[in-house]
Amino acid sequence: MQVFKIIIKTIRKNLHVLSIYLFVFVGFLVLMSGTQASEGSSAFSEVKRSVMIINEDSGNVIADAFADFMKKASIPIAPVDTEEEMLDALFNEEADYILIIPEGFSKDFLSGSHAVQLEQQSVAGSRGEVWTDMKIRKYLDLLRLYAELSDVDANDSDAIAKLCAKVETQMNKETQVVYPVGARKVKESSVPYYFKFMAYSLMAVTILGVGAILKLFTDRDFKNRLRCSPEKTSSVNLQLVLGNLCFAFMAWAVLVLVCVIFAFREGLKPWTWIMVLNSFVFMLTTLSMSVVLGLVIKSENVRTFVANVVALGSSFLCGIFVPIEFQSETVRKIAGFLPAYWYVKGVEEAKNLTSYAWSDLKPIGLYMLIQLGFGVAFICVAMAVSREKSRRTV
Repeated sequence: MQVFKIIIKTIRKNLHVLSIYLFVFVGFLVLMSGTQASEGSSAFSEVKRSVMIINEDSGNVIADAFADFMKKASIPIAPVDTEEEMLDALFNEEADYILIIPEGFSKDFLSGSHAVQLEQQSVAGSRGEVWTDMKIRKYLDLLRLYAELSDVDANDSDAIAKLCAKVETQMNKETQVVYPVGARKVKESSVPYYFKFMAYSLMAVTILGVGAILKLFTDRDFKNRLRCSPEKTSSVNLQLVLGNLCFAFMAWAVLVLVCVIFAFREGLKPWTWIMVLNSFVFMLTTLSMSVVLGLVIKSENVRTFVANVVALGSSFLCGIFVPIEFQSETVRKIAGFLPAYWYVKGVEEAKNLTSYAWSDLKPIGLYMLIQLGFGVAFICVAMAVSREKSRRTV
């Protein structure tokens, strides 16, 4: 068991580096769960904008009714007199939007000529501009429609006031969403995101850990000392394989345990355990890839660099950080040559499961087999590299 003890000492020596990726993973899960909790109710709540309303057509029914509506629909800001003060209000973010109702607007609106237009000042492309423009356009379109259908007299103030009241009532109506009998709101689970991000930490930790172990055991002086020890070569190799497997398993188990703990808050679903199995298969594939990299890379700095490149590169290409549906067809084809892509495909397929018949589970099983195929290929490469190194050893 001397080899096992050496492996444990090696992992302890590099534990501070490996724990960084665990803390990053836990931090991500805390952030995700905090974001989910802050979402609160799924009901829509309108955000009012700060609007400065300057009514130069005061005393006319349409202008006054329109100004009153906009004050109720927004956060009214006290009007100013000069254009410089208006610009200062926008610059200092005291107002999101400045609306000016010019003199003669009401009379022109009823005549249908629309020669007198509203004046506005705002930050181009801002949310305040879009929101307020939408409100104004909707109100005036409704008022124009009602005026054309009722053929109201321009001098009948009472009739015009009633039209404006109808428009305001219509604008204040809220649509109630009615769900069919038996239907319910489905909140998207965060568990698939936990398992996706776990792949990044698992790849980085496994590559660094296995690389540190193999760096020690492939060192010429250390190998010579092992040959002089009573340990048989076959026993050393077996312990080395089991040691790497145990390390990878422990890293996987810790990350999965964290995932399950966070997933428990949402309620463990049957497909959660399918994701656990999928991640176990991915762990085996990552372990075999780490062995290849560990045999090739000797420098600790290069190993850290490669671990970050492989973990981050796979995360961006394979749908861990950037969803697969947002990526181009070319990127997807490239990602298909990486095992992480098929792991993410398995997670995506598992989260959509509603039944667990073989026809539903077959695609996930196929993705797992593809990952195992990558693992077998990596093992073959590792054996070839190890054999070549043995021939060169003096």
